[in-house]
Amino acid sequence: MKNSEQERALKTWAMIRGLAPYFANKFIIARRPLTSPICSLLIRLHFNQSHVSIFRFLIILVFGFLWIRQQFEWSIVALAAFYFMDWIDGDLSRALKHDNDLGKFEDVTIDNLLVVALPLVLIQQKMITGLLGAGYVFLITQSWWLAVIRRNLDKKSDWLLHAYAGPLQHLLRYWILPILMVLYAFRGIDWFTPVVATLCILLGAQLVYEYYQVIKNRLHNRE
Repeated sequence: MKNSEQERALKTWAMIRGLAPYFANKFIIARRPLTSPICSLLIRLHFNQSHVSIFRFLIILVFGFLWIRQQFEWSIVALAAFYFMDWIDGDLSRALKHDNDLGKFEDVTIDNLLVVALPLVLIQQKMITGLLGAGYVFLITQSWWLAVIRRNLDKKSDWLLHAYAGPLQHLLRYWILPILMVLYAFRGIDWFTPVVATLCILLGAQLVYEYYQVIKNRLHNRE
């Protein structure tokens, strides 16, 4: 009886986890009317995803400069441009069939630069304390790396180049702080400290869980 309940629970969890890639694929299809003309233009101009990655890096610099200068509305525009160019990066890579390790490494590197830049500009503007920001950066990066390692142990692949840590990490890393910044820029709502503190607690719990799963996987493989 207990085994059947566990099997049902595992099947339910697997179904829930499968919803993330399903909706991700639906979103990619839905955005193609917007991104396809731009990708076609870039292809005609002999641009590839590496050029887009460089442009995304420059957008991060512009975003940071604008936020530090307290041009908050314009900084949000720059942040929106970064996310839009992330869509272009992925769609252009698929159009050119350049889904290679170099492109994956560049994409992961640029994404991580944004993840670190977000709390740094908040610290510089004293919207969160340096200690809280440093703790957030440590926990968000370490829990992410462990999640990536755990997901790729069984694939026998270079986890650095297949660095997807799951939908929860994607939400925590790429959406929570930008949403708070939009609220602050356009509504003056300052929820940075309580939300970042809550994220640190959640990320700390996930860090312990991911570490446990990595060790468990290693021990299982040795057997």
